[in-house]
Amino acid sequence: MKNYGKVVLTILVMLFLATGVFALESTLSLRGGLSQSVTDITDDNQIKGMVGLSYEVWMAKWLSLGIYPYYTAAEAGEKTGTDTGYLAPNFKTPLVGGDLMFKVRPTWKKAAPYAIAGVGVVNFFPKYRDGGHIEAFPPEDYDYTAAVLPAVGAGIDIFTKWGIDFELGGQYEFVASDYLDARDRDDDNDAFWMAYLGISHTFGKPKPAPVVVIPQEHETPPPPKPVVIPELKLSPNTRNVSYEAGKTEVIVTCNTDWQAKEDENWLSVSPTSGKGNANFVVNYDENTSSEARTGYIYFTAGEVKETLTIIQAGKTLPPLELKTVYFDFDKYNLRPDAVATLDANLAILANYPNVKLDIQGHTDYIGPEPYNLDLSEERAKSVYNYMVQKGIDPSRLSISYYGESQPIAPNDTAEGRALNRRVEFKVK
Repeated sequence: MKNYGKVVLTILVMLFLATGVFALESTLSLRGGLSQSVTDITDDNQIKGMVGLSYEVWMAKWLSLGIYPYYTAAEAGEKTGTDTGYLAPNFKTPLVGGDLMFKVRPTWKKAAPYAIAGVGVVNFFPKYRDGGHIEAFPPEDYDYTAAVLPAVGAGIDIFTKWGIDFELGGQYEFVASDYLDARDRDDDNDAFWMAYLGISHTFGKPKPAPVVVIPQEHETPPPPKPVVIPELKLSPNTRNVSYEAGKTEVIVTCNTDWQAKEDENWLSVSPTSGKGNANFVVNYDENTSSEARTGYIYFTAGEVKETLTIIQAGKTLPPLELKTVYFDFDKYNLRPDAVATLDANLAILANYPNVKLDIQGHTDYIGPEPYNLDLSEERAKSVYNYMVQKGIDPSRLSISYYGESQPIAPNDTAEGRALNRRVEFKVK
């Protein structure tokens, strides 16, 4: 590992200084990202992966001192020569280092930008290809530990409520040596940058100190609060209301705080809570069903519970009496009076959405019996088609036809025959 031991020792000394001098709140981060060198050799400068850690001790809410060890690599140069049989760049080297840096960050709650600056050390031993393309390079086994003066960076911290935070940032390392690329031009311009994504956790977050109240001398302690046993009563406990929308009042008698909650969406209460006695209002929607329904409102006062029962009557429906539709002689088309009759029937049926009907066609006795049977079917179909056209579900309707077989009046008079030319409705 060459002189990695020097770097590790230096990092441990940094850690001792950070934790020994400032034993306060600290943050540990694991980082991963990319790096690239900045040297005299600029051809084919490779982007490499990097990993690192950071350990920060917070001397103030906005200021920390931390160590930043890392491992990455550098490689650049045109790959035209050979090194042990393989194409080789002008130089390549691992980079193992660490920085001691101050970090400044505002005390924002969800995310906060930061800036870092400090000094560090880095160890490297560049490899190179044979040939005369590299000027003034050290021996091949060259191993060097150099200072980093300075190391700077910036980024943003993102905080979560689970104690695991994230950071996105980068730093630039100014190496105090011109040998990083195995070439010495005495211009001290060797450097490298790292960009990273990190995950972190902060330890030892300070807890608020307990508040200690020291009673004054001769201070008389306050008398204990009296224990209130809750009492709760509703008057009445049951209300019977009509099917129409409306409201009703109930008297609440209580000696403490109380709450109320309904269990049905057709009920609403006002107020939902109170203290002491009150007139309590219950609002209820219209019951469109013919069946009665029951809802409950639950009152609580401490451990005491009472229930108000609301019983709403079902809606009173008009009687289901559908009028007969009449037809002209030898006709099955709907006359104006027949349309009016059907519209009145449809208005009544709107209150009975589940009722099913049999549409029954009839004729008088004039004409052949087979002809009259077909005519009665056409009359039933005319009524069926009109009702479906007006929105009645076809599954609620059926057709029957009887021709001249079921007269309701004598066929020997014009008036009787007019009554027999009809369509009637039967509830199934």
